[in-house]
Amino acid sequence: MIVDYLAGELHKHPHSVVFLENVEKADILVRNSLSQAIKTGKFPDSYGRDININGNVFILASSVLKVSGDLLFGKLGSEFPEEKVLEAKNLQMQILVGSAVGIYSRNNSTNVSVTPSKTDPGHFPVNKRKWNNDEPSNTELSKRTCCLPSSIIDLNLPVEDMDDDSDIDIRDDNSDSSDNSEVWLEGLLEHLDENVVFKPYDFDSLTHKILKEIDAWLKKVVGDKILLEIDREVIVQILAAAWLTDQKDALEDWIEQVLCTSVKEAQEKCNVTSGCVLKLARCDGLATEAQAPGVCLPARISVD
Repeated sequence: MIVDYLAGELHKHPHSVVFLENVEKADILVRNSLSQAIKTGKFPDSYGRDININGNVFILASSVLKVSGDLLFGKLGSEFPEEKVLEAKNLQMQILVGSAVGIYSRNNSTNVSVTPSKTDPGHFPVNKRKWNNDEPSNTELSKRTCCLPSSIIDLNLPVEDMDDDSDIDIRDDNSDSSDNSEVWLEGLLEHLDENVVFKPYDFDSLTHKILKEIDAWLKKVVGDKILLEIDREVIVQILAAAWLTDQKDALEDWIEQVLCTSVKEAQEKCNVTSGCVLKLARCDGLATEAQAPGVCLPARISVD
């Protein structure tokens, strides 16, 4: 059991810092033990044996926010969460040419958009190079999802404790658990020494700013007849680069000298007209050939 694993680690390391992530997802035994530990200074295991924790420091992390006295479960909605940006890879980019369809209607006078997250890539009829469509289909993903267990198993447990003989109780009682979690967590927060709230970086606002800059530069260099759709993986890569760079104008220089130059090249090479759409996509598996000055983005974008 998870509670016994925690008790064992506390017994072996009586003077340690204990970090528990997503504490609101703890099972009932862990909740009870944590509540008793805060009140008495002793952490009980499932057999009733108490572990003295006076020499330990507990840090509890949770995605639950307390706003105006109410607990808000789950992370605040963000189109580009920090976790996705941190996972961005520095891959080569390419420009694809396709025909405009209804989805590419202009919005708020901008010619630049990001690929919708739930849109089938097949909606973009490419007439030059077709991008790789090796990703599993929505049907395949649905089948995989149906095969997943409804309960969450703590992957922080050692492998040897997660075998087939594990006596971790897995039950589908999400509705009752959610209500109990809220009551328990609210009581727990009242006994903590201090609460610290980390405000996530607003990548959605940064995305809006970058898209406006790209749109302005494209209209300046190639006019307002070209529509550009940026793949979501690419915009995440651009976001990561903008966040990490310590040079103020590095991203703007990349937009002007690399992106706009490549769009102009595609316009001339592929005879792009007002009825066409350009898509900025990644070359999957192909690392950046050369990096642009001051920013983790490719120094050249492929146009075939």
